Amino acid sequence: MCTVLYAPTGKSSLIASLRDESPRRVRALVPATYEGNELRYVMPLDPTGGGSWVGYNEAGAVVVLLNGAFDKHVPAPPYRLSRGIIVRTLLDSRMPVIEWMLMPMDNIEPYTLIVFSDGKLFRLTWDGNEKSRESLDETATHIFSSATLYDEEAKSMRETYFRNWIAMNPPLDKLSILRFFQSLKDTQNGFIMNRNEIVQTLSYSFICMDPEGYSFHYYDLKKYQFHITTL
Repeated sequence: MCTVLYAPTGKSSLIASLRDESPRRVRALVPATYEGNELRYVMPLDPTGGGSWVGYNEAGAVVVLLNGAFDKHVPAPPYRLSRGIIVRTLLDSRMPVIEWMLMPMDNIEPYTLIVFSDGKLFRLTWDGNEKSRESLDETATHIFSSATLYDEEAKSMRETYFRNWIAMNPPLDKLSILRFFQSLKDTQNGFIMNRNEIVQTLSYSFICMDPEGYSFHYYDLKKYQFHITTL
């Protein structure tokens, strides 16, 4: 929920997500299949809020959460609804972008969603006052960093590091991307980070979006456990 990477790979595409969170937070449940009112979907479950930060559904949509909008904000709880519940709600929709446009956002903490739906890529942002929807180029690679943890200098450094790596035309799969994330040795602003055991990268999620079927690869970086889930 604090770093998201998207890349097209021939006929397929992939989305990778790193979750930066307090290690004292209740451990997330590994990805599983859930039956919604409209669709089945796969996601890891955050027991604290009952929602998630990443997942995909049987209609082929992927929804990923980034905390914060464009700039770092000052939290002002209590909020009406968890951002993770918004992710779960959209995973249960055949038209998640339209669903999001119609949802009321009053008294919800700022956030960003990266959504892949119907072969199109979108960035959906709520800054606490208004929504914005941006169509992105699904034929290009993208990397996104959370505004709550990474300032503009850090985001620019991460973007440059990523672009330099992509320029070398590396293979793009779950292991090569994980090794790329691990290659930036910076505990404060690197991809795999640890800020004095207060906030650290807890998990790595990788969704392969193949026309023949999606798969969710999940690495618990604290427990050194790996899970694969498919619909």
